[in-house]
Amino acid sequence: MNKFLILCLVVGIYSVSLDLEAIRNDILARHNLYRKRHQVGKLTREPEIESLAQAHAEKCALLGYLKHSSNTYKDQTLGENSYQGYNNGYVGNASVDLWYNESLSYDFSNPGFKEGVGHFTQLVWKNSKKIGCGIAVDDKEVYYVTCNYYPSGNYKSQFALNVFPKLDGVDEQTELDIDSDEKDLEKFRNDALKRHNYYRAQHKVGNLERDTDLEKIAQKNVDYMIQSNSFHFTDEKYNGEYVGENLSSLLGANPDGTSITDKWYEGINKYDFKNPGFINDAGGFTQIVWKNTKKIGCAYAYEGAKYYISCIYFPSGNYNNQFADNVFPKA
Repeated sequence: MNKFLILCLVVGIYSVSLDLEAIRNDILARHNLYRKRHQVGKLTREPEIESLAQAHAEKCALLGYLKHSSNTYKDQTLGENSYQGYNNGYVGNASVDLWYNESLSYDFSNPGFKEGVGHFTQLVWKNSKKIGCGIAVDDKEVYYVTCNYYPSGNYKSQFALNVFPKLDGVDEQTELDIDSDEKDLEKFRNDALKRHNYYRAQHKVGNLERDTDLEKIAQKNVDYMIQSNSFHFTDEKYNGEYVGENLSSLLGANPDGTSITDKWYEGINKYDFKNPGFINDAGGFTQIVWKNTKKIGCAYAYEGAKYYISCIYFPSGNYNNQFADNVFPKA
């Protein structure tokens, strides 16, 4: 993962180096941990909102105090949570934990807004899907965190539909939950790669390699599919070229990279090696074993028990008039 470092020059010659990428990822992971506790789907980072939040955090650092912004995105006012405090090495987690602690004052039996709980309810608001955070520091080493949310939360008469109680028994698993999703996704990606290369060897073509940029494209698309609850082939490009893609969905437990690849590979039963060309029901198979494809990036996203899965390929396969040169029978 690329690390983006920024120097926030707040007064005179005083400066401090912030790893914005790492802090933003900490904030996102902490949000999604708490949202999972309260039975709602994940947030995703939005660069445009991050730019707005960053500008406001830097403004607060110059002022030396917090104030609400008037940031908008797609002509809608954004929700906002703000934090002011010392870093102690964990400013991302500390800010989100402070907001979440307001849950102790929220009355789930009488849902609605009241003073002292708005940060928490925005954090777990079901209908919020995107987040962008900014972090800045002043000359006294006080940190300012601003997070904006889209769509905004805390609308009157909508609390019962958007703020839910914590799942029973989750406290005992808090530390495991923080990184379990990331570990599961990493295992899925490695298993999918291994299974792809197992089949490619059978068809006399070279191995694929994992590519983090393709994984980001895949993740962006599955996050979109979760929000829209429908299949969608990405229109993103890689090195200026369109990419290939295999999609799937399922209900239940975490996806398994091996079984998902097996499902796509079943298209071999529909493919006619004597008459090479595109067949709709075999497109997943032919992309898996396409000779000219060299890189792969896979991801999944979920809400509740519904999962969407994507694997992205570069260079893309399934080009007309190129099947005979790229798709071979099993050795």
